[in-house]
Amino acid sequence: APSDNTTIPVIAALAATYGITIHVPENPVALGGTGQDIDGDGEVDGVISANYGYLFDPVSSDGAPFSGDEPLQFTGYFFTANFMNAVGIGTGTMGACGTAYVSGDDPTANGDLGNGCLFDCFLEGGGDPTNIPGCIESCSFLSVEECIDDASVAILTTFGCPAEVAGAVASQAYAEGNVGPCLLGGGDQLTCVLGGLVWSIGAAQVATGGAWMFPNDSDHDVDLACLADGDPSDCSGRLTMEVDNLCLPRMSTQRINARFQNTANAHGAANPVFMSTAAGWNMVGLPIVAGGYEYGDMFGIDLNGDGVADTPGATDGTLYSFDGSYNEEAAMAPGQGYWLRFDMPCCDPAIYGVPGHPMGGYDLLTQTISLSEGWNMISGISVPAGEDDVDGFDEIGVPNSVYGFNGTYYQAETIDPGQGYWIRASADGAITISIGAGEAGKKVEPVDYLKNANYLTITNGDDLTGMPLHFGTTVPENEQIRYGLPPLPPAGAFDTRFSDDMRYTEDMGTIEIMNNTESLSIDYYVVNQEKWILTFNDEAHLLEGSGVIELDGTVNSVTLRKEGAVPSSFSLKQNYPNPFNPTTQIAFELPDPQTVNITVWNLTGQQVATVHTGELNAGLHSYSFDGSQLASGAYIYRINAGPYQATKKMLLMK
Repeated sequence: APSDNTTIPVIAALAATYGITIHVPENPVALGGTGQDIDGDGEVDGVISANYGYLFDPVSSDGAPFSGDEPLQFTGYFFTANFMNAVGIGTGTMGACGTAYVSGDDPTANGDLGNGCLFDCFLEGGGDPTNIPGCIESCSFLSVEECIDDASVAILTTFGCPAEVAGAVASQAYAEGNVGPCLLGGGDQLTCVLGGLVWSIGAAQVATGGAWMFPNDSDHDVDLACLADGDPSDCSGRLTMEVDNLCLPRMSTQRINARFQNTANAHGAANPVFMSTAAGWNMVGLPIVAGGYEYGDMFGIDLNGDGVADTPGATDGTLYSFDGSYNEEAAMAPGQGYWLRFDMPCCDPAIYGVPGHPMGGYDLLTQTISLSEGWNMISGISVPAGEDDVDGFDEIGVPNSVYGFNGTYYQAETIDPGQGYWIRASADGAITISIGAGEAGKKVEPVDYLKNANYLTITNGDDLTGMPLHFGTTVPENEQIRYGLPPLPPAGAFDTRFSDDMRYTEDMGTIEIMNNTESLSIDYYVVNQEKWILTFNDEAHLLEGSGVIELDGTVNSVTLRKEGAVPSSFSLKQNYPNPFNPTTQIAFELPDPQTVNITVWNLTGQQVATVHTGELNAGLHSYSFDGSQLASGAYIYRINAGPYQATKKMLLMK
């Protein structure tokens, strides 16, 4: 903030509210500091000319301060001598290594093609000189992967990181630093390489549990006399610059587009963050900045150094993200929500000696998350965040659409560290989670159209109770999206919902049940003297007032309709569950009495089963189909009911 005597102190005060420490010059008015001959007149300056100041960058491309994408976090948001030295060491090493890779150890050999990658490529192309430009480009690209580990080691060891840690981290810089995709996506080589080098710095700090940290030299001004000899390698401190031409004395002022981790709030072996998980499926997110590491290395921790994991590890192959469908992942990133499965809960301190999985990294105090229209899996920051801490949700978020998971879905009021959440967006956009980021007190609570409606809850044998499911109520069409439920959890979890993925139905509906316990119970509450019919396994139960119905744990679908309610049209529902093993429910709506025949066929046109034959009254009907005698594969189920016919596919997976 050149010639500005307020910006740095004000930003420092703002940063302090996030728990981030920014060093402020002793005399904020004298932005260049005191005791230096800044203007070259041979005299020490007290208050410097307004033409001088610091290059200070707490805000980067997203426009939000301290959001995690600023290049200078680890030097207090100032350009410093240590930062510039690191850049020089990294790019210098890359340049020397790259030249050797492309041209070999004798650049003048073979007609100045050298004896390295360039000459090999030339020969592979049949010795055609027109291929040389393409070979140069190809070898330059390949040299990045070959050399970035050398550059990472050079930076880390120069600043005191143990060589064994530097080597281990550097070997992953190309892959984990996203260098290849950056280059292939059109990024310039300097930007992409710096991304990998910066990843190495953060990874080394995490690998040592904070025992090694990149030296933050932003608490003092650089001594210009140190720079005068032309060798900045032994200098440290904030760099001053001349405003008119943006030239730092004897140093480059190129802006570096790279990501650095905030080291002001580091967590290592002495002060880890603990993350709790339950047995079975969990929705999780990173409670700190520790992204880019294989999830297998983040759980199942050896606490006593005997080489044996002392806390439960995650089940291999069970980390899933969501972008319209589930995708298996190897590593976790801040702001993203995931499904992850554990065989054992973590952690009872009486058993494990710790209250959760110990994690090292840096506090995540603000996070901007891109959302796509529809359902998104997200996670929060390092402290609990409520609705007043989320900016942008009012513009694109669907009200009441934040769901957590604790064995089954629940509506969440806060976004807690280490937990994953579903959130529904009405359009593409972004939200920012940061304490106080939202508009406190300006939110209008929407009308709850389910408040006084009938409802039921379903509880399984593990005492997990699903979301309340409402019936007999009408919701305006433009408000119905608020009562949709997130995508189904992975197989083995517990879930209850109406078959259209809603929390309510008007006059009739099918309730789908995911359950792997031996029993179920339904608690129902019917108001206004209404009567409803609940049907499962061809048994009809009258619902009026309140009561409890016990079910066998194998029931995966029940139908619910208001007494006397008649469908307005014929409809065959998709079987549930699908895929199934070995039983599934087939439901349909019949607008008038008919003789109904339901059959199952294989894909070669052979009938393999009859589900039902006989007279049925108008209404919603559901029948169970048992495929235990059939081979795995796709089948077709068909209904003939007088003037109504329909077919659908289903998949049996044993």
